[in-house]
Amino acid sequence: MNKVVFITGTTSGIGKTIALYLHQCGFKVIGTYRSKPVEHCPFQQIQLDVTDNASIKKGIEHILKIEKRIDILINNAGVGIFGTTEEISIEEVKQVFDTNVFGTWTLIQSVLPIMRRQNSGKIINVSSIAGLIGMPFQSNYSASKHALEGLTASLRLELLSSNIEVTNICPGDFKTNFTINRPFVKSNIENYQTNLSEAKTKVETDERNGSDPEMIAKLVETLINQKKKLKARYLVGKPMEKFLIQLSRFLPATLIEKMTADHFNIK
Repeated sequence: MNKVVFITGTTSGIGKTIALYLHQCGFKVIGTYRSKPVEHCPFQQIQLDVTDNASIKKGIEHILKIEKRIDILINNAGVGIFGTTEEISIEEVKQVFDTNVFGTWTLIQSVLPIMRRQNSGKIINVSSIAGLIGMPFQSNYSASKHALEGLTASLRLELLSSNIEVTNICPGDFKTNFTINRPFVKSNIENYQTNLSEAKTKVETDERNGSDPEMIAKLVETLINQKKKLKARYLVGKPMEKFLIQLSRFLPATLIEKMTADHFNIK
């Protein structure tokens, strides 16, 4: 029996790449779109807004009606805003958390009872390296991914007595349309402007020169198929990106902070 894979945010970017790859591997993939489906798409698509509880309920009911089960949940939908913590409005921050944290939380709560009835299931959260270290001028995004790390770590303990597993995938920089779609809040405070401009240029350059998203898709396939228990997280990206995260476990926080500031040309 082909496993049913339910993945959010599949109209573009990493989500679309994962969905297409898993479909080619023979999985029954069900992706989501918020307003307009992808044309000529080979995998199933349903309309679902992760920030709308009624939309989530309706979408999951539709999947169960058609497939009767959900074997894999991949929480991929995510947003971010580039700007200073001081000037991004709290309403904009809430929008980021509604998608990245509360949307993921609601989907997990909705799917867990199904997986418990099946006595099996895997939940894969697409987090970020930004969930492991602070990213300047992306505090909203970084904070939301740190929250996802905490959610996953706690949930893993809660699920020890079950046959359900959960993990985080933490990508580094990848070439996707996330770069051009990320809103930018200009600073009106002179003290920030140079560092903000330098960091924005560096981030966009790193992302445009980032890794191929198929690297993530191949990792997801491996995690779905593997028999051994899933680890808490999987770093994916260029060797130096993963090396920095590994270093952060051993080096003083002040040194990691300096290395991060240097990388983003912040003075």
